[in-house]
Amino acid sequence: MVHSIRCGMRHKYDTSDEGRTHHTPRHGIPRMDRYRCCRHGRNWHTHLQRASILLATILHLHADIINRGAQNGVVTDKMGAIMKRIKITVVRITRYEDLMAQYENPIEHSCDMQLGDSFIVEELRKPEGMCQSAWETLYPFVKELAEGGGNFFDGWMKNPHSAMLSCNDGFRPVSFYVEVIE
Repeated sequence: MVHSIRCGMRHKYDTSDEGRTHHTPRHGIPRMDRYRCCRHGRNWHTHLQRASILLATILHLHADIINRGAQNGVVTDKMGAIMKRIKITVVRITRYEDLMAQYENPIEHSCDMQLGDSFIVEELRKPEGMCQSAWETLYPFVKELAEGGGNFFDGWMKNPHSAMLSCNDGFRPVSFYVEVIE
Protein backbone atom coordinates (compact mmCIF):
# COMPACT_ATOMS: atom_id res chain seq x y z
CA MET A 1 0.00 0.00 0.00
CA VAL A 2 1.38 3.42 -0.94
CA HIS A 3 0.79 6.40 1.30
CA SER A 4 2.18 9.85 0.83
CA ILE A 5 2.79 12.60 3.32
CA ARG A 6 4.31 16.02 2.76
CA CYS A 7 7.73 17.19 3.86
CA GLY A 8 8.45 20.70 5.15
CA MET A 9 9.23 21.77 1.57
CA ARG A 10 5.69 20.71 0.59
CA HIS A 11 6.96 17.73 -1.39
CA LYS A 12 5.44 14.29 -1.06
CA TYR A 13 7.27 11.48 0.67
CA ASP A 14 6.87 7.95 -0.61
CA THR A 15 5.93 5.79 2.34
CA SER A 16 5.62 2.52 0.43
CA ASP A 17 8.82 1.19 2.03
CA GLU A 18 9.58 -0.61 -1.26
CA GLY A 19 7.53 -3.70 -0.63
CA ARG A 20 8.59 -4.10 2.99
CA THR A 21 6.00 -4.37 5.70
CA HIS A 22 5.45 -0.97 7.30
CA HIS A 23 4.72 -0.87 10.99
CA THR A 24 3.12 2.27 12.38
CA PRO A 25 3.74 2.85 16.09
CA ARG A 26 0.79 2.92 18.47
CA HIS A 27 0.62 6.71 18.50
CA GLY A 28 -0.06 6.69 14.75
CA ILE A 29 3.02 8.58 13.58
CA PRO A 30 5.00 6.59 10.99
CA ARG A 31 8.78 6.27 11.21
CA MET A 32 10.21 8.96 8.97
CA ASP A 33 13.85 7.89 8.80
CA ARG A 34 13.27 5.57 5.82
CA TYR A 35 11.12 7.86 3.71
CA ARG A 36 12.45 9.85 0.80
CA CYS A 37 11.18 13.03 -0.79
CA CYS A 38 9.80 12.29 -4.26
CA ARG A 39 11.34 15.51 -5.67
CA HIS A 40 14.79 15.52 -4.09
CA GLY A 41 15.35 11.92 -3.05
CA ARG A 42 16.38 13.27 0.37
CA ASN A 43 15.08 12.07 3.66
CA TRP A 44 13.28 14.41 6.05
CA HIS A 45 16.42 14.89 8.18
CA THR A 46 18.15 16.59 5.26
CA HIS A 47 15.24 18.97 4.72
CA LEU A 48 15.20 19.80 8.43
CA GLN A 49 18.96 20.49 8.44
CA ARG A 50 18.67 22.78 5.40
CA ALA A 51 15.73 24.67 6.92
CA SER A 52 17.59 25.25 10.21
CA ILE A 53 20.70 26.47 8.35
CA LEU A 54 18.54 28.88 6.34
CA LEU A 55 16.84 30.19 9.51
CA ALA A 56 20.20 30.68 11.27
CA THR A 57 21.51 32.60 8.24
CA ILE A 58 18.46 34.87 8.17
CA LEU A 59 18.73 35.60 11.91
CA HIS A 60 22.46 36.32 11.58
CA LEU A 61 21.87 38.74 8.69
CA HIS A 62 19.05 40.44 10.61
CA ALA A 63 21.32 40.96 13.65
CA ASP A 64 24.09 42.25 11.38
CA ILE A 65 21.75 44.84 9.81
CA ILE A 66 20.64 46.06 13.25
CA ASN A 67 24.26 46.27 14.50
CA ARG A 68 25.45 48.16 11.40
CA GLY A 69 22.60 50.63 11.83
CA ALA A 70 23.53 51.21 15.47
CA GLN A 71 27.19 51.78 14.54
CA ASN A 72 26.18 54.39 11.95
CA GLY A 73 23.94 56.27 14.39
CA VAL A 74 20.70 54.94 12.92
CA VAL A 75 18.10 54.11 15.55
CA THR A 76 16.07 50.96 14.91
CA ASP A 77 13.35 49.13 16.77
CA LYS A 78 13.62 45.46 17.81
CA MET A 79 12.65 44.27 14.33
CA GLY A 80 15.31 46.39 12.61
CA ALA A 81 12.96 49.05 11.25
CA ILE A 82 14.48 52.53 11.27
CA MET A 83 12.96 54.77 13.95
CA LYS A 84 12.35 58.33 12.82
CA ARG A 85 13.31 61.28 14.98
CA ILE A 86 10.40 63.34 16.30
CA LYS A 87 10.29 67.04 17.13
CA ILE A 88 7.79 68.33 19.71
CA THR A 89 7.19 72.09 19.81
CA VAL A 90 5.10 74.08 22.30
CA VAL A 91 2.80 76.23 20.14
CA ARG A 92 0.25 77.52 22.66
CA ILE A 93 -0.20 77.77 26.42
CA THR A 94 -3.66 78.54 27.72
CA ARG A 95 -4.75 79.41 31.26
CA TYR A 96 -8.36 79.22 32.41
CA GLU A 97 -8.23 81.56 35.42
CA ASP A 98 -11.98 81.28 36.06
CA LEU A 99 -11.81 77.47 36.27
CA MET A 100 -8.71 77.59 38.47
CA ALA A 101 -10.44 80.02 40.88
CA GLN A 102 -13.59 77.91 40.99
CA TYR A 103 -12.18 74.34 41.13
CA GLU A 104 -8.43 74.14 41.71
CA ASN A 105 -6.66 74.06 45.06
CA PRO A 106 -3.86 76.63 45.08
CA ILE A 107 -0.52 75.15 43.95
CA GLU A 108 2.92 76.73 43.87
CA HIS A 109 4.38 75.10 40.78
CA SER A 110 2.34 73.87 37.85
CA CYS A 111 4.19 73.79 34.52
CA ASP A 112 7.64 74.67 33.18
CA MET A 113 6.67 74.74 29.49
CA GLN A 114 7.37 77.98 27.62
CA LEU A 115 5.98 79.03 24.25
CA GLY A 116 8.42 77.93 21.53
CA ASP A 117 10.14 75.19 23.58
CA SER A 118 11.26 72.32 21.34
CA PHE A 119 12.17 68.77 22.24
CA ILE A 120 13.76 66.07 20.07
CA VAL A 121 12.66 62.49 20.75
CA GLU A 122 15.21 59.77 20.07
CA GLU A 123 14.73 56.06 20.76
CA LEU A 124 11.25 56.82 22.15
CA ARG A 125 12.70 58.21 25.39
CA LYS A 126 11.03 61.14 27.15
CA PRO A 127 13.01 64.28 26.33
CA GLU A 128 14.72 65.94 29.26
CA GLY A 129 12.68 68.83 30.62
CA MET A 130 9.33 67.63 29.28
CA CYS A 131 6.41 67.36 31.67
CA GLN A 132 5.70 63.69 32.54
CA SER A 133 1.94 64.18 32.22
CA ALA A 134 2.32 65.75 28.76
CA TRP A 135 4.68 62.96 27.67
CA GLU A 136 2.16 60.30 28.69
CA THR A 137 -0.47 62.01 26.54
CA LEU A 138 1.83 62.48 23.52
CA TYR A 139 3.65 59.12 23.65
CA PRO A 140 1.19 56.97 21.60
CA PHE A 141 1.30 59.51 18.75
CA VAL A 142 5.09 59.94 19.01
CA LYS A 143 5.56 56.15 18.87
CA GLU A 144 3.31 55.82 15.82
CA LEU A 145 5.13 58.61 13.98
CA ALA A 146 8.58 57.26 14.93
CA GLU A 147 7.64 53.88 13.49
CA GLY A 148 6.63 55.45 10.17
CA GLY A 149 2.89 55.75 10.79
CA GLY A 150 0.75 58.83 10.64
CA ASN A 151 -2.33 60.14 8.89
CA PHE A 152 -4.23 60.18 12.17
CA PHE A 153 -8.02 60.29 11.97
CA ASP A 154 -8.12 60.02 8.17
CA GLY A 155 -6.50 63.24 7.03
CA TRP A 156 -6.90 65.34 10.15
CA MET A 157 -3.57 67.16 9.56
CA LYS A 158 -2.29 68.84 6.38
CA ASN A 159 1.04 67.10 7.01
CA PRO A 160 0.13 63.42 7.49
CA HIS A 161 3.33 62.86 9.47
CA SER A 162 2.40 65.25 12.26
CA ALA A 163 -0.16 65.81 15.02
CA MET A 164 -1.47 68.75 17.07
CA LEU A 165 -2.00 67.58 20.64
CA SER A 166 -2.57 69.01 24.10
CA CYS A 167 -1.58 67.82 27.53
CA ASN A 168 -4.36 66.71 29.85
CA ASP A 169 -4.20 69.68 32.26
CA GLY A 170 -7.73 71.08 32.18
CA PHE A 171 -6.74 74.37 33.87
CA ARG A 172 -3.68 75.31 31.78
CA PRO A 173 -3.49 73.08 28.69
CA VAL A 174 -0.34 73.24 26.57
CA SER A 175 -0.69 72.58 22.84
CA PHE A 176 2.14 70.72 21.10
CA TYR A 177 2.94 70.33 17.43
CA VAL A 178 4.48 66.87 16.96
CA GLU A 179 6.26 66.16 13.68
CA VAL A 180 8.68 63.77 12.03
CA ILE A 181 12.14 65.22 11.33
CA GLU A 182 13.23 64.24 7.83
